[in-house]
Amino acid sequence: MIGTEGYAPPEQYRGIADAQGDICAYGATFHHLITGSDHRGETPFTLVQRPPRRLNPAVPPEFGQLILKRVAHSPHDRYGSVDELVAALETLRGVKPAGGAVSAPNRSFASGCRLLVVPADLTPDSISPMAGNERLSWVCATNDEVRWSASQAEGAIYVGSYDANLYAIDETDGTVRWMFRIRRGVVSRPQPAADLVMFGCEDHNAYVASRQQGRSVWSLRSTTPIRSSPAMDDRSYSIGSDDGFVYRLERVRGAVLWRYRTWGPERSTPLVCERGVLFGSDDGYLYSVDRGTGQLRWRLNVNAPVVSSPCLAVKAVMVGACDGAVRAVAAESGKLL
Repeated sequence: MIGTEGYAPPEQYRGIADAQGDICAYGATFHHLITGSDHRGETPFTLVQRPPRRLNPAVPPEFGQLILKRVAHSPHDRYGSVDELVAALETLRGVKPAGGAVSAPNRSFASGCRLLVVPADLTPDSISPMAGNERLSWVCATNDEVRWSASQAEGAIYVGSYDANLYAIDETDGTVRWMFRIRRGVVSRPQPAADLVMFGCEDHNAYVASRQQGRSVWSLRSTTPIRSSPAMDDRSYSIGSDDGFVYRLERVRGAVLWRYRTWGPERSTPLVCERGVLFGSDDGYLYSVDRGTGQLRWRLNVNAPVVSSPCLAVKAVMVGACDGAVRAVAAESGKLL
């Protein structure tokens, strides 16, 4: 099966690859550009149920309909050819296909995502909005969105990008020391430890790479994207997955010490305390699991998804939830303070 989920047309999964499929994928890309909505995180083949104007009211109605026709589920409901699509686009912008007179002014619209086309010889400083600012030390450009935080260790910055790479960047001048290539975007904060760095990826894996060469050491395979960031203690990593499990892994070899199941995607970064590993889940609970055995110590019903990562303050755990509240919880008993 070949194709980017959310962008590839339905018939491509049945082995049909033709111009109609290209028109659909092209429409899905336009949808992303004018709404800022990445389809990889949505249910496949639901673009028609998410009209562009619902996500970005500034989109002209005619342009929104043009996109919906491109991404129709059935190829027979799309444009008959690329020439027909080009003609529709040029009519919409007020230019006749044969180079005739302009019949209407061009239309512009706001979007949540900007597409820039720049000459290849431009330096990052030339296009940076902070160019000329003396406080800006350097800019390192990736080829897609950087959605999560970076980590620093011994002169290097580690950060993932949606261009399907983990970057090791020299903190003094911004040069790229190495790139670790994966298959999907990274929305997990890397965790460097000793000579290793760990991170989760939307290709369903958590990777551990060497910090010196950026080569794979071991990986954990999940059945769903891993969007949680790893937590580390003396000899172990703890990380959650969208499959609802939190995994505790031996740091050097990657052996699974235990895994604990919740009932929703696990995107909260675990907090490793003296006795327990604490984490929230989309199932609406905050959990504390024994570090050594993986057995439940306590759980607190928050009644709202917990994507926020808990932190420890004295003996209380602070955590936010999707109901808009921040809670303080006793770390040992799980009592709401």
